[in-house]
Amino acid sequence: MQQPAKQKKVLKAALRSHDPDAARQLLAHSMALGHERLAVGRYLAAHYLGCRDLAPFQPYCRTAVRRFKPQALLTLAAKVARELHLDVDIHCALGDLLVAELPHISAYGDTAPSLESAPRYCGPRVSLLGSLTIGPDPWFGPGAVIRAEGNFARIGEDFRLGEGSIVHIAHEPCPVQIGRRVTAGQNVVIHGCTVGDDCLIEDNATILDGAAIGNGAVIAAGSVISPHSVLQSGWLHSGSPAKAVRPVDPGEYEQRKAAISDSVFASIFDRTAQAGSDRVGLGENVFIARTAASKGRRHHRVGTAPRTKLVRGQSAGPAA
Repeated sequence: MQQPAKQKKVLKAALRSHDPDAARQLLAHSMALGHERLAVGRYLAAHYLGCRDLAPFQPYCRTAVRRFKPQALLTLAAKVARELHLDVDIHCALGDLLVAELPHISAYGDTAPSLESAPRYCGPRVSLLGSLTIGPDPWFGPGAVIRAEGNFARIGEDFRLGEGSIVHIAHEPCPVQIGRRVTAGQNVVIHGCTVGDDCLIEDNATILDGAAIGNGAVIAAGSVISPHSVLQSGWLHSGSPAKAVRPVDPGEYEQRKAAISDSVFASIFDRTAQAGSDRVGLGENVFIARTAASKGRRHHRVGTAPRTKLVRGQSAGPAA
């Protein structure tokens, strides 16, 4: 429904005063005019202001955001929050506009993964395997894998794992224990270790068996944490092997966390649009590691090895 110019002026003033009903009416107006960018911005404003019953607007806005570049969408979300003088998690609102993906979940023996809630964000080709417990609202980037076969993995709330990253137990001596609000970037390896609350693990970092990472520690991109290392809470650690560099102040911590979170979100947004034509139908009990590939006709049978020719990787069973 189109609004008279005077009424729109009143609604915009009400929006600046954080009136959620005004945000909803302006959203409807933008959709009626076919202004996609404006509609998405006003959807985000309505979400930030706690407007209820936005479901009728989601199909239009989900279609619209497919024409955005990931960084353009993140920039718009941040701009709307800034104009409203709100300190909000922009990713939460953006999650409503992504088509939901679900991870591949597979038992190992008699033990299956347990999630306290559906993922807040999930890219394609995510796999969860074995004795695994994950708290509410996790993020899984495309191709992320968490494997707990032979030992357990326990992960707290709001865990964010970037594209191509792996969490894996060490079979007998070292389970994986990850605290709350841990954020890990792309191509990270977390192997048989303990990670405290509020840690940041930047792209291409590796944490090896038996390491213990203190609360609020930041691991710089490309760093390698040696086996059985103990990292100090609240410090930046960098290098291979990693060493403590300096304490991390709150402003730097938030900036680094936002950069990793933006990267994880952008990869999910970008890959989700491509996923539809790239899927292979597998049985619900079939697990193939992301390092393996197959070609030719596929005859996957529950309880038997798939009759495929492996191009990379040595086995269709759990990888080492």
